Amino acid sequence: MNIPEFISKAPEKIKSKLVGFTFAFLLRAPGKTGNNREKRRVEKPNNESGQLQTEISVIVSIRRTQTQQFSNKKYSVFISYRRADSAYVMDSIYDKLATHFGEERIFSDVRSTPLSVDFRQHIDGVIADSEVMIVLIGRDWLSPQENETKRRIDNSKDMVRIEIESALEKRIPIIPVFVRGAEMPSEDELPLPLKELVYRSGISIRPYPDFDGDTDRLIEGLERILRS
Repeated sequence: MNIPEFISKAPEKIKSKLVGFTFAFLLRAPGKTGNNREKRRVEKPNNESGQLQTEISVIVSIRRTQTQQFSNKKYSVFISYRRADSAYVMDSIYDKLATHFGEERIFSDVRSTPLSVDFRQHIDGVIADSEVMIVLIGRDWLSPQENETKRRIDNSKDMVRIEIESALEKRIPIIPVFVRGAEMPSEDELPLPLKELVYRSGISIRPYPDFDGDTDRLIEGLERILRS
């Protein structure tokens, strides 16, 4: 059940409070408030679910605009991950972030890399144009891949390593995101250029039924960084 449906089915005596709380939450944004004319359009919502859905969509659009106007960077979030380690989890996290921030503000290599470009140069430029990086770390993030004897992270040409090195060099905020029950590797397990990653505080994303609550906390943390 989405927010408008939940509110429309609530008892009349608490419906107005739910609407007010929802609007207050959605209108909360960094810095200046949004356009007053847009705000007036949603001050007196119709309680019908369809109308409420439209009005909440307007506010979400305002929030995205407000977030973007205080940044001169193209992307809010860069997602670094290994396909063999966490691709299916990444899809779910991507969907949540894209819904909140807007698809155009999230970079992940599969969806966002143009054909025929030098991937290394492109990624370095994208990271420089990103506000924050999240690094998905699963149980196999450090492990050699099938039919391999050496860890990819030890190869200076490994793309995940290149992404993290670039973010560390540029002092881009990094949030480690632990999935599939993984924990932060020890400093001794990481190559020298990545050892600083150990000291970045992170968050665990668990499967359902905890997934939504965990990703909501991730989004709150990202919002704080984007507002700073």
